[in-house]
Amino acid sequence: MLIFSIALLHAQSVIFNTSEWEPYTTAKPGGKAVVTEIIMAACSAGNIAFDLRFFPWERCEQNVQNGMAFAAFPYRITEERSVKYYFPDVLITSRGGIFYWEGRGSDIDWLSLKDFGNVRWGGLQGYWYRDELKKLGIKYDSIATTEQAILMLKSGRIQYFIEDELVCKMIAERILGNEIGKLKMVTKPANVSTLHLIVSKQYPDSRALLDQFNKGLAIIKRNGVYAGILKKYGIKY
Repeated sequence: MLIFSIALLHAQSVIFNTSEWEPYTTAKPGGKAVVTEIIMAACSAGNIAFDLRFFPWERCEQNVQNGMAFAAFPYRITEERSVKYYFPDVLITSRGGIFYWEGRGSDIDWLSLKDFGNVRWGGLQGYWYRDELKKLGIKYDSIATTEQAILMLKSGRIQYFIEDELVCKMIAERILGNEIGKLKMVTKPANVSTLHLIVSKQYPDSRALLDQFNKGLAIIKRNGVYAGILKKYGIKY
C-alpha cells in the first residue's frame, strides 16, 4: 500500500482510495495522473485534507462501501453503484475502446457485444463491462492488468478487450515498441462516459464532505485551474 498525504491546517485528513490507471492515476514517481491532480486541486480549493491510498480496484470499492475510505476514483456511474454510493460532479470524460490485434479481430459495426460472435474476450478485474459480458452470457478470461491484456492479444490468447483509450495507448507505447501499429481499435467505442468519485454513505460526515468537494471542483472549473490541468496532459474534451 502506498500513501500520499497533503495536510491542510486545522483539518482532519480525508481518506481517498485509487489504483494504478495511468494517465488518470498512478503511484509511479514522475508518472501521469490527471484525475489525481484534479482531485487534489478541488480538495485544496474546498479546504479538504487529502490522504490518498493505493489498493487493487475491488479493494477500493470495498473500503468505500464499508466506510473505511471517504471516496475512490475514478469510476463510471452504473445502476448498481448509484444505489451503493454518492456521486459528485464530473471529474473527466472517458472513451472506452475495444481493442484487438491485427489479423485476429476486425473493425465491427456492432450494436451488442454479441455481434462479435463466438470470440474470446478478456475482462479486466473490477471493470464495468465484465457485468455486461455476464448478462449477455459471454465468457471471458479474467485479467489483472492492461499490460497483460495487451500481451494476451498479441499472443492470441484473447481476441478483444475493453479499456480506456488513453490508458491503453499509453501502455502500448511502452511495451509494444515497433509492433504498436498492430494493436487496433474498433471505430465504435464501447462507451463514452463521465468519470467520478464514488463516495461512501458510511464514512463520517460524507454528505457534508461531498458538498465541500463539489464546491472546490466548481471553483477550479471557474478559475482556469481545471482547464490548465487538462492542457498539461494534452487532453481535449
